[in-house]
Amino acid sequence: MATSAKIVKAKLAKAPTKKAVFFGDSLSDHGNNGKYTDAGGKVWSEIFPNLINATVSYNYAISESSSHNLKIQINKYLKSQPPKTDKAIYSLLTGGNDIKNDPLNVDINIPKIISNLRSSINKIHSEDKGSVLKQFLVFNLPTTAPAANSFTHLTHYKMKSWWNGDQATDSNDYYGIDYAFLEKASYAIGGLLENLKNQYVSPRDSFNKYVQGASIDYTESLKNLVCIFRKKHIDVQFIDLAEHHRQIIDNPYKYGVNPDPHCLTSEGCKNGLYFDLIHFSAKGHQLFANFVADTLRHPELQQEWDCNTHDGL
Repeated sequence: MATSAKIVKAKLAKAPTKKAVFFGDSLSDHGNNGKYTDAGGKVWSEIFPNLINATVSYNYAISESSSHNLKIQINKYLKSQPPKTDKAIYSLLTGGNDIKNDPLNVDINIPKIISNLRSSINKIHSEDKGSVLKQFLVFNLPTTAPAANSFTHLTHYKMKSWWNGDQATDSNDYYGIDYAFLEKASYAIGGLLENLKNQYVSPRDSFNKYVQGASIDYTESLKNLVCIFRKKHIDVQFIDLAEHHRQIIDNPYKYGVNPDPHCLTSEGCKNGLYFDLIHFSAKGHQLFANFVADTLRHPELQQEWDCNTHDGL
């Protein structure tokens, strides 16, 4: 079985890449229902096809959609009668809105996302007869979600500045939120006023632990999904968006990202990682597209794990 999987992977590596197809939400939407990045900038789904030498690409991603909407997008794609190609790469980047819109029920929503991904891949694999070789991409989410990361980093910076008396040169207000008041209220309520200046506790910590836990659960569920398809000899590639995000946050200069806390979004700044509190900037999308293309080009970058420990869904 392992040998067969290697043969399939070798064939995919050698076959000409002809078609790239995108399903999902606003992280991939190039204008179907909005385009959330810098003015004039491209989202990763517009950049990626050129990086893999695709001769044609299709984008059915819809902003604000959940994983449940994948079936609608896929049906539209199949009804379009796409041309035959030697190879097709299907991107299914979804799940963020499922979790964002119902954050208190992550334990329920993750299995639903996985189920929607599973049925989507099965449908495409069985009904898209136009490609000899098919490869599916599934993605986890950043360990610290983009929205939480941007918002809480900025909050952390502004609160520390206020405590140290630096707010005289910096606005307390960002998106209408008074951080000086939040500073006082959060620590008064939490009973953490003593030793505050010497032992600063970020207000994001408890929320980030929750987000990290959800991301880990989602990643493990995706690995289970990949293993199920491997046993069917269906090529599903896991793209570790969480690791990509961590590398950028840990080494912003290496990736040409502005590390200034005020430049977490690209508004008024050059080379910020995010366009807003959720979506990547043009710079962020370029880095993301490069990461996905590099992962597919170089087998050593593709994650491997023992499917004997990831086989239950």
